[in-house]
Amino acid sequence: ARMDQDDVSYPERFERQLQALQNDTSLDLVAIRPVTINDDNVLTGLLACADANDKICAKPWRGIGLPHPTWMGKTTWFLNNRYAIPAPYFCEDQELLLRTYESSRFVIITEPLFAYRIRGSINWNKLIKTRLAVLKVQLRHFIDRGQLYFSIKALLSFAVRVILDTLKGFFLINYPVVKSCDKATENKWLYVLNYIRSESR
Repeated sequence: ARMDQDDVSYPERFERQLQALQNDTSLDLVAIRPVTINDDNVLTGLLACADANDKICAKPWRGIGLPHPTWMGKTTWFLNNRYAIPAPYFCEDQELLLRTYESSRFVIITEPLFAYRIRGSINWNKLIKTRLAVLKVQLRHFIDRGQLYFSIKALLSFAVRVILDTLKGFFLINYPVVKSCDKATENKWLYVLNYIRSESR
């Protein structure tokens, strides 16, 4: 199981993922649909995600939507499918998923048991380098397999993301796609985030 140091796992997260892996032995990776929080540990929304394997992997040229900080998977899967060394710039997860999605099974638990932190400011240098690294990984993968149509779609997807990044930079859109949380989700996270805020004072 993994997570980034600035994100938050709900107390039941690991239990639910472990149950999913034990209940369906064909699964390799189980992720969580995350809520989004800001720098001040305030709930800001719910990240749009697919749930089933066929939906997650339906458009690999757009990236495989399995939130990296939320992964829990089989040890054997990680031993057989290691991260690339050297890793591509800030997209080692996409490189690994692209390399393995055709022979693996993924699922996302839609109950929001994870809080993903979206920073208020954009590190443009990091963002641009990451976008280019993902495109390079995708083009190499698709061209090596003779999937030229996927390569063209990857280039178009890259162009769209650059446009969306620019619009976000001017505060014209909320991207990545974040939806409003329902009341039940807000209440679920209220205690946890209030506790974190009080402890950080």
